[in-house]
Amino acid sequence: MKTRCWLIGEPGRRLSSQLQAASRGLALEIRGFDALSNISRAAGTLIALDFDCLQRLAPGARANLSEQIKAGATCYVGGGLPAGAHYSLEPLASVDFQVVVNYPSQGYTLTAQPLLPAALRGELVDGSYNIPVARGLSELAQPLILVRAGDGGMAPSLFAVEQGSGVIICDLAGCGGAADAGNRSSLSLLRLLENASLRPAIVGPLVAFDRAAGRDPARPLGCNIVIDDRPANLDYFNVGALRAFLGYLARRCPEIHVDFGWTPDQNRPSYRYVETLKQFNAGFVWHGLLHHIDHRTVASPELDFEQGRLLVADISERYQVRFQPVMVFPYEKDTGACLALLERAGFIAKAETPDETSAATDGEARAVTESEMSGGGAYRHFITLNRDSIETLTRDRMLARAALGMPIIIAAHPRDVALRRLAKLRRNGRSVANFDEMLDFVIAKGLRPQSLEQLALNELAQ
Repeated sequence: MKTRCWLIGEPGRRLSSQLQAASRGLALEIRGFDALSNISRAAGTLIALDFDCLQRLAPGARANLSEQIKAGATCYVGGGLPAGAHYSLEPLASVDFQVVVNYPSQGYTLTAQPLLPAALRGELVDGSYNIPVARGLSELAQPLILVRAGDGGMAPSLFAVEQGSGVIICDLAGCGGAADAGNRSSLSLLRLLENASLRPAIVGPLVAFDRAAGRDPARPLGCNIVIDDRPANLDYFNVGALRAFLGYLARRCPEIHVDFGWTPDQNRPSYRYVETLKQFNAGFVWHGLLHHIDHRTVASPELDFEQGRLLVADISERYQVRFQPVMVFPYEKDTGACLALLERAGFIAKAETPDETSAATDGEARAVTESEMSGGGAYRHFITLNRDSIETLTRDRMLARAALGMPIIIAAHPRDVALRRLAKLRRNGRSVANFDEMLDFVIAKGLRPQSLEQLALNELAQ
């Protein structure tokens, strides 16, 4: 059954924006109180309402909702409670609590509760936050987010209560006006999760949708490093620097996998350079159809590709290497005609760095859709793998991607790792230590280093 979210209450209630942001394209329908009796009693159902609406349900509607939850539905309840309010979830569950809004906080902690995406579990965030919490909860409530007080105490702002085959997710982040709806409304789900101060308000809706959709929060996630523009012709003096770079990565994270973007017309690189890459089990992907150019200017993609294919075949035989059916377009520029050509030719993916300005929308919260989760490709057997540049891939960005089940792919260029020609004579070469944050994250979160081809096949299989 297709997953649907039923938002119970008057249209335009405070929950619709954050639920839409977390939906990732799944259906969200706003209905009145009388709709509960018509909602399917199944695991793929998500019923959302705020605490005020839940309190105003007629006894029969509450009983009906209780039966739906016990049959497997997910119930999300959030917002609508003032500071100091005492609340009871009866008859849904024997849980009572008091809302404390002015709660001096030294940060928050995401627990190890299995409903949370694996990457978020155990995350500790320091800082000054005014997040509402529930005090006086019974042991039936399982905390997902614990807020730390100045006196060392902890209380949950997000908790779950299991009932039969279903679960109730109670979210206090929007109570007492603490949630900044203005900030949230222009941000994508990825950006909301990336922002440590906005994250507590979106984790609850995310968990609710993920459970209703049957997503595995512990699904293993892959990772990859891509170096564009290499191997290259006339690059004879960088083998030592290349070995030092790959050796550093291997020492820090022995399983890490690096793919190199190889442009077909660069068909005479140093044999020693290529052999060094092979010794470190590096992979190779296409970097352009034929030349390193903006592919929006290519008059005949078919002609360029045919010439490129001949060169790749010659490279593969001469150097005993294999090119993956994955494309990285130079300058991140391509056309629909280029993508259609790749799919016809048996390619399964392209990897690209999204434009940073595309994260914001024109006034409404934009959900990360199902297609974006699996890459965002426009074709049935061809997807786009999103990657981040070494300059923008912060730990918070990695955490957000991993929370959404997206692979972590870092994009770099020779200048980033001192692999440009005559690198020793250039003063702006960067250190390989710039990869340390990613490598630490890979190890801490148990990510699986894989080639771009493997990552694409994983996403296509979902």
